[in-house]
Amino acid sequence: MSESYEVYPAGGREPAPEPEPRAGGDGGAGGTGTLWYVMVEYSNQGQAKPPTVVKIVAGPFDGREQARDAAREEAVGFRPPDPMSPRKRVVYRLSDDELMTFVEGAMSTFHFRTFTAELLGSRDE
Repeated sequence: MSESYEVYPAGGREPAPEPEPRAGGDGGAGGTGTLWYVMVEYSNQGQAKPPTVVKIVAGPFDGREQARDAAREEAVGFRPPDPMSPRKRVVYRLSDDELMTFVEGAMSTFHFRTFTAELLGSRDE
């Protein structure tokens, strides 16, 4: 059975991905306040809206190198909803903080982007 995912919950739009707060609120090692996350962006199924989905899949990390290491792991291990029967995976580095993964299935090839992101801030509006 294939994994199901909803783009919009009943009654409204899906909110933006929320970073997880750090326990203690110190903002990371050394008190720098810099936190890094790993995000994955992939194509949504068919005509679903929005056309792409972005998910925070790892973090927070105190350092950029930790996030980059986690991004490499996600590029190799993340299972997007398509294809249902993956046969081959090829990963390319686009920049120090961005990877592109192609997953070949039985009928077609899909791709997703894995990247690191520095949290600059968050507020309720």
